[in-house]
Amino acid sequence: MARLFNRLFTYPQWFIGYRPKKPFSTPFDTSDFHVIAPPPGKFYADPFLLQNDGRNFIFFEEFSFIKLKGVICFVEIDEDGNYSEPEVVLERDYHLSYPFIFRLDDKIYMIPETGENGTIELYSAKDFPFNWTLEKVIMKALKAYDTTILFSGQKVWMFTNIWQTGGRPYTDLSLFYADSIFDEWSAHPKNPVICDLCSARPAGNLFLHNDDIIRPSQNSLVGYGHSIVFNKVTCLSENDYSEMNLEQIEPNWYPGNQSCHTYNFNEDLEVIDGEVINRDFLKPYRKMASYLYRFK
Repeated sequence: MARLFNRLFTYPQWFIGYRPKKPFSTPFDTSDFHVIAPPPGKFYADPFLLQNDGRNFIFFEEFSFIKLKGVICFVEIDEDGNYSEPEVVLERDYHLSYPFIFRLDDKIYMIPETGENGTIELYSAKDFPFNWTLEKVIMKALKAYDTTILFSGQKVWMFTNIWQTGGRPYTDLSLFYADSIFDEWSAHPKNPVICDLCSARPAGNLFLHNDDIIRPSQNSLVGYGHSIVFNKVTCLSENDYSEMNLEQIEPNWYPGNQSCHTYNFNEDLEVIDGEVINRDFLKPYRKMASYLYRFK
C-alpha cells in the first residue's frame, strides 16, 4: 500500500540553496544554506552565480513536469539575502539546463546544456540579465552535457560529459582546448580523460584554491547526481590530463535531502542544489496534463 501511495502521490523535486560566501576548506562546511523551493509541478537545479554592477544573480534550470523540459531562469539576491521572483530568460523548443555563465571582455556569455538538441551553444546577453542571443554553435552532432569552461595557461579548456553510443550517460569526461571561445576546438588526445561514474560529469565552475585548480564533479554511483566531489587537477596540458579526489559533499547538508550535483560561488555567495521527496496529491492530474501537452 505504501509503495502504491508513493508511486501515485510522491515525486523527487530539486531545489536550490544559497548562503554568504565562506572560505573554501576541507572538510567542506555545509551549514547555513537558505533554500529556494520550487512550486509543485516544477524543480530548480544547476545554480550558477554572476555579479553585475554590484548585484548578485543566480541562474538555474527550471524544469516543468508538464512540458518535460527545462528553461533558464534567474533570481536576484539583495543585500539582505532576500531573493526575487524567478524570471525566465532563455527558452528553446528543446531542453535547457546547467547555465554555465561567465564574463569575458566586458561581455556576459552563457553555455547552457543543450544535449537534447545535439549541440553545444554559446549565447551572449544583450541587456543583462535578459535578451540572450545565440552567438555560435560551438559543436554539433553530439550529446554533450554540463559543458564547463576554464581559462588557463593562454588556452581555453572545455570540459564536457559526452554520452557515447552504447555507453552510460555519466561516465565519460571529454576535454577540448582552443585559443579563444570563438576559435576551432581541438579534442584532447586522451579523450575521454576521465572514465568514472564517481567523478566524470561536471558539477560547476573550476576554481583556484591555494594555487591548485579544483574541478567539482558529480558522483552518480549511488544514483544520478547523488553527491559532489572536489578534484584537484594535477596535470592539464595539450598532451596530458590527470586529477585526484580531495573531498565530497554528501546530501546530508539539508534534512531529507537525497542528492546534490552542482556547486558554485562568486565574491559574495555560494550556491548548491538538492533533491527531496515531496508529496503532491495532484500528481496524477499533472501526469495527465503532461500526456495531453505532448500529444496536443
